This record gives sequence, C-alpha cells and structure tokens, in this order.
Amino acid sequence: MIILGPSFSGKNNLVFYILKNSPNVFSRLHIIARNPNQELYNYINVDNIRKNKDDPIELVIFYDYSNDQVLQNALFSRYFTRGRHFKLSTIFLSIPTLPLVR
Repeated sequence: MIILGPSFSGKNNLVFYILKNSPNVFSRLHIIARNPNQELYNYINVDNIRKNKDDPIELVIFYDYSNDQVLQNALFSRYFTRGRHFKLSTIFLSIPTLPLVR
C-alpha cells in the first residue's frame, strides 16, 4: 500500500486507524523511518524483522523516504515485490515530490 499526501494530511493517523481496527492481523510491526520518534509511534510496539517464511504475517512501514532514490531502487522495491513471499505486508508513507493534479 502506498499512502501519499502533503505534510499534516493525516497519513500517520490513517495508518494508526488501520492498525487499531485490524487487531490480530499482523504478528509484528516494523517501522523504518528517518525520524521514528514521532509522538504517534509512541503508542505502537515495534519488533525486529524476521527471516523465516513460516512465521505469521508481519507489517513493515516505510516512512518519508521519497527523496532517496538509492534506497527506493535497492531496498524498498524488493519489499513490495518479494515481501509477500515472506508474509510481509508493506505500507509506504510519503510526501509527493511532484505536484499533484487536482
């Protein structure tokens, strides 16, 4: 899932709402962010990413890496394309770098 929106548009609140209203769906949560110390994330437990395909479904959240093309091409695209083989769901939160057509 990709969530795009300008600053203060509610991206974090949307993810928090999804997690709050989807209890017992994900066995673990991982947040990969430039600044993981945002107040909203203080209410969420974060675990280490596992490497075993047989474990239950986990969620990985990438937050605000839209300007880092190297990480997007080398790492994030692998999570989107291959993560499902390891039962990893992925949410990518970002601020659009190009103007949105309205």
